[in-house]
Amino acid sequence: MHHQESVEQLALFSNTEFSSNNTLKNLIYLPPINCNKVLLKSKSRVFEFQQVEKENNLIRGQTKLFDITSLPCECQLDPDTINPLSLPLKPLNFYTESNQFDNACIYFILDKVLPLILYIGQSKNCCRRLRTLNYSSLAAHHRKKQIDYYKNLNHENGISTSIYIARWNLPILIKDKYRLELEKSLILKWNPLFNKQNLESKVWSNYLL
Repeated sequence: MHHQESVEQLALFSNTEFSSNNTLKNLIYLPPINCNKVLLKSKSRVFEFQQVEKENNLIRGQTKLFDITSLPCECQLDPDTINPLSLPLKPLNFYTESNQFDNACIYFILDKVLPLILYIGQSKNCCRRLRTLNYSSLAAHHRKKQIDYYKNLNHENGISTSIYIARWNLPILIKDKYRLELEKSLILKWNPLFNKQNLESKVWSNYLL
């Protein structure tokens, strides 16, 4: 058990912080890593990455939604036409009403204080999917636990957070193929904190009980 914990701790540091002469036997006596420090550094790395991408988007210029619908299909699926950090935001509880108009979309979960993109997802029934972020049962959104942990961690360290949702709707997103393609492209472009494609998400998952 101690050996496994030490390997996981070692993985959180760069190779330069430990010499090749260190053995696992020596490392098992290291004091526990400050969990909060590790996670907040992870958050900072993702924020810095997204800020660079945000500046790149400003240089390229963002296409307006009503302009995109008149473009060829491949252009509508270009992730460079979308800046999630500039989309209209809604609070999490906005999607609790069951009678809202529902449609296919790409959705973004953001901490608007920084701002920071925490997660990018897709759904054919977007409002129905986003309502699960407010559930406390087994039917809750699969990232709800991480989002709650994120809010609590920041609060414990005196850091303000404000979790909001942004959506990107296009008629072609009703097709699963296009929706999944755009979701994947946006995840690779923005590197959200809680998408599994981002290695930082594994750091957070290791600390979730």
